[in-house]
Amino acid sequence: MDAGDDSSTMTRAGGPAVANVLANDRIGGIAATHAHVTLTQVSSTSAGLVLDAASGGISLAAGAAPGVETLVY
Repeated sequence: MDAGDDSSTMTRAGGPAVANVLANDRIGGIAATHAHVTLTQVSSTSAGLVLDAASGGISLAAGAAPGVETLVY
């Protein structure tokens, strides 16, 4: 699997940070989809930064502190 890094710049917390983490990933040369992989959040540097395994989206909760955060899936 060739999993590309995802990044986002948000001007305020509360909403989607990444629409779908699989959008830039490939498996054997074809686009990765939920039919090919099971997404699971491993860790996050912020409790407000979470992965929605069903959609592949990452969101940042309202009220989260500003700064650089990392999510591993």
